[in-house]
Amino acid sequence: MVSKAAEQNHYKSQLALGKVYLEGRGVKKDDKKAFSWISKSAEQGHNKAQYEMGNLYKEGVGVSKDNVAAYMWYELASSQTHEGATMAKEALTKNMKAEEIATARLKAQEWKAKHSS
Repeated sequence: MVSKAAEQNHYKSQLALGKVYLEGRGVKKDDKKAFSWISKSAEQGHNKAQYEMGNLYKEGVGVSKDNVAAYMWYELASSQTHEGATMAKEALTKNMKAEEIATARLKAQEWKAKHSS
């Protein structure tokens, strides 16, 4: 079962369970639970979950809208060759100031440094 595997820290199952809650497939739609499960997967470095985190922050789903955080997650997913994240990141820059982009890039570098050991 997906929820059992997700609880056992399986990153693909965490993303899958997050999407179940996001879409309300067989459960009551719950954006906060979706965000929680997807973030667990993203924190493990799963590029598809990192892309989804960018989407959640960009749209303010389950979390406050935050373009800097969205860009950071897209940057992380993009650095792992997620094409959708690269395109989403480029589109997002049209709504951001240069200093916001710089902050997001710095946060992505800090995340990578923290998670590389």
